[in-house]
Amino acid sequence: MTAALVTRLEDVDRVVAYARSRLSVGSRLLRALSSALPVGAFYAIGAKAGAEQGGPYDFEQGWSVRLDVDSTEVAIDELVTLGGGDECFLLAHAYQARPDDPWIRKRRLTVNVDGDDVYFTSSIGEGRDALRTAIRSASAIWYSAAVLTTSRPPSGSTSTPWTMQEIAFLRRGVRAVLLGAYDDQGYILWTM
Repeated sequence: MTAALVTRLEDVDRVVAYARSRLSVGSRLLRALSSALPVGAFYAIGAKAGAEQGGPYDFEQGWSVRLDVDSTEVAIDELVTLGGGDECFLLAHAYQARPDDPWIRKRRLTVNVDGDDVYFTSSIGEGRDALRTAIRSASAIWYSAAVLTTSRPPSGSTSTPWTMQEIAFLRRGVRAVLLGAYDDQGYILWTM
């Protein structure tokens, strides 16, 4: 972990409460992952470690973020490290997108669809630019979430909902979940 930019969050109860609130409004895959809480470790990316008024635990406030850091770049570094040499896939949930949105086709992104849930997908092997594009394209003003998994997502961009077996398969391969925090200027990284 990039020590100065990533802070381990030890107060698991506070982090789990925040993570559950974010996962509960997400896709079916994200909601399924919430049942695994609090397994794993939690890290703040981009938060001021010693900030007043709650510091890295004040997840909703943008003033808790270091402005001299691009939190998305730090998050990508961490995801690449977690991916190691394995083939891993990043599924960035595009909360406000719908499968038939015309703007999706204009972007050069791999899209996976589960019913009405849209994911911009990239593999670790595609490189930092592809990961950055997926994360930033999926982010909404108030919500961002992405899953790093060793399980290959179901192919295609049809709006046919994924089966429960497909969701369970993706869930088994999850290495990390990235949740927007600090007024979406930073992240909580949940590693498993």
